[in-house]
Amino acid sequence: MRIISQNVTNYGISVPEDTIFRINLAWCDSINSLETVLKRHENDEIFLDLPARLDKESSEHHEIKPKFSAEENNYLKKGLYALQLRHWLKIFPRENILVLSTEEFERNQQTIYNRIFEFLNISQFEVKNTEKMEKGNYPPMKSETRNLLLDYFRSHNHELFELVNREFDWEK
Repeated sequence: MRIISQNVTNYGISVPEDTIFRINLAWCDSINSLETVLKRHENDEIFLDLPARLDKESSEHHEIKPKFSAEENNYLKKGLYALQLRHWLKIFPRENILVLSTEEFERNQQTIYNRIFEFLNISQFEVKNTEKMEKGNYPPMKSETRNLLLDYFRSHNHELFELVNREFDWEK
């Protein structure tokens, strides 16, 4: 399997027939630009690479505005998953979005990989290198800090649970 950035086609570079094109949504500034890229690759296999962070909920024009600048680095906002998911649900049908939790993945990696493969409609295989890369080593969080964060995120998490029609046990 070869995964190649879709923009190589802008330069007339020939690629093998079995290439899968990666479409980075960070380069699509609107639904129209996304549709243009999708049209160009309508006969190709593709996968969409979603930016990790979003500026704000999309406007009525569904502009996609990922943010990457350090001055806007807000760790609390990164955890407002319902805000981010609502943005994508305005652009893509619900059945095109798979929501999983890190906790599920840590408990049973191969099962989660299989769910992802099934969702993507690709053959299942065993992922052999499951070593965590660049894992930080942090001291335990103070219980007072954890309780403050749990209180802060509780209503936001409830919104997410309603959106995905399931709950994650994040208060353990």
